[in-house]
Amino acid sequence: MALLVRILLLSLIALTGFSIAVNAEGGVLGLSVGAVHIYAFDLLLLAAVVLLLREATLEHGQPIPSANRMVIALVLGYCAYQIAVVLPIAVVFYGLAPIAGARQVMDRLALIFIPFVYLVGLKYMPPRRIVSWVNVAAVCAAFYGLYKYATLGIISWQEAGGGALRIRELWVGATMLFGFLVLTSLFLRRPTVFAYLLALLGLVGMGLTNVRSGYLALVLVVPPLLVNARRLGRRAAVILLLAASATLMLFATSPTARDSLIYSFQTMVNPTADQSARDRLDRSQLGWDYFVAHPLGDYVWSGRYYLVDPGHMHFEPHNFVIQLLGQQGIVAFILFAGMIIATARIGWRNRRNDPMSAVMLGYLTFYLLFCLFNTNLLSHINVLLLILPMALILSRNATLAEEAMMVQPFMAGVGLDRQLPSTTSAQ
Repeated sequence: MALLVRILLLSLIALTGFSIAVNAEGGVLGLSVGAVHIYAFDLLLLAAVVLLLREATLEHGQPIPSANRMVIALVLGYCAYQIAVVLPIAVVFYGLAPIAGARQVMDRLALIFIPFVYLVGLKYMPPRRIVSWVNVAAVCAAFYGLYKYATLGIISWQEAGGGALRIRELWVGATMLFGFLVLTSLFLRRPTVFAYLLALLGLVGMGLTNVRSGYLALVLVVPPLLVNARRLGRRAAVILLLAASATLMLFATSPTARDSLIYSFQTMVNPTADQSARDRLDRSQLGWDYFVAHPLGDYVWSGRYYLVDPGHMHFEPHNFVIQLLGQQGIVAFILFAGMIIATARIGWRNRRNDPMSAVMLGYLTFYLLFCLFNTNLLSHINVLLLILPMALILSRNATLAEEAMMVQPFMAGVGLDRQLPSTTSAQ
């Protein structure tokens, strides 16, 4: 059992890293049954559901704090809504083929990995080891980007409307993998030279991917983590040195790389700086108009994001709030927002006495900030990077609650129970 769970977790991490590196939006093919294509991610999801159901049948499962139970209930409610409401409506009332409907909601059902990682995966693999394996995937992706640059030269991306050429060696979602490497290396590992080199590699990877929302999310997340780490001066100096080193390394590669990075930073916080930024604002407005007209969401059977036809550039709004509202409707949005808020509340309460909770809360914030300007939410390619911080926050909360319950009887016996801090944060 332990070996099977470890293989499943490592396979999911490896698949995520590979898919991000090669931008496997269509999925990595596992096998075909007639006209039905079953992808590797589907097989991993099925295995996770089976193992989670097995865990639920055990008589002596691990205790679950009430705050964690709320998050799990919201996750299961969200998945049940997709299966019991969205899918039947698409098949029965709109004639969508069952397989096609299931394919449409598959990425949404991937959130079942949250209770799986928390209740099953972390029984057999320590949290820091999982973090280390994700960082191995990030390091491999960074070296792959450097390899592409060394062998193919700079791969540029033409901004919409004839804007500037920008570096784009890797798919934009790679930014989330590199952000994970940067934050965990700086704030979760011991402050060694190796940790700082890993963070530097993550920054270089972000530069090679060159997504403005990634830079902005990192700038907003790092200061609170610095304050929480209580080593403000030293860590701030190291971070500034790393950022300067990564910038100089990329600037030295070529004038194109230099101009591309300068353009990205100049337009990072200006919504009218170029056609691409203006287009995202326009699509957000169109997506909101669609939600107002279809508050329950009907993308699964309509395949539409907007009330009007945007032409050949028919892609969803680059804003996860508008995207969720328009595609999934108000019910799914409330369930999703509830699980995010409940998890963030747990991480916030435990941030002071648990570095893992603080860093995972910081990364969850990074992920969501990035998705405010991109379409990467609930993609099978990178959904692990949403699942993992939430599962780790829940796991650490359960561990802290268990430790508090073990300590309290002893302290009460020696008359020191009144000196203990409240354990409600863990519960």
